[in-house]
Amino acid sequence: MEILDIIKGRRSIRDFEEREVEKEKIEKIIEAGLWAPSAANRQPWKIVVVQKKELINELKKLTFKAFKEYTEEKLSRLYPKHPFVVTSTGSFSETLGNAPLVFAIFNEILENEHETILGMQSTSALIQNILLESYSLGLGSCWVSDIILYSDEVAKLFGLDSKKYKLTAVIPVGYPKKEAKPIPRKESRVIYF
Repeated sequence: MEILDIIKGRRSIRDFEEREVEKEKIEKIIEAGLWAPSAANRQPWKIVVVQKKELINELKKLTFKAFKEYTEEKLSRLYPKHPFVVTSTGSFSETLGNAPLVFAIFNEILENEHETILGMQSTSALIQNILLESYSLGLGSCWVSDIILYSDEVAKLFGLDSKKYKLTAVIPVGYPKKEAKPIPRKESRVIYF
């Protein structure tokens, strides 16, 4: 598959089969993530691979809590004519699509705000690599971000120092139950000079 086909084919998947993700696929996804570019080659990320159901359940609780306290109102405001967006996002937040695998991605808090932002940009590149490699292996994934409201709790869940690491996203991964449809790209997003 060409890289542009992978980029265009990838979708946010929110409903997964019960089947486990094979260890070799997990390792390929991690490898792809770790080869992301990073500012000054600092590689300021931490990938937590979560397969234990009880820990995934804790992430579900925090994701749903973030939905109720923040995301629900945001989506209601952004999509007033599409209440299904709100209800389906709430359902996904509560279940994480029953994914058998979740990556919790943390960004190292660096010596100042500027460096930390550069680190977050680098960590975002890692996340993109994870999403693309997951798709190339026949898996689905979804970038879940509002849970960052509970970064400290998620860090504690995995024994990380919340003064050193900030949650950037969680990524549920698994075999998609169905294929997602493409959403057209917005126009007028590129300016040429």
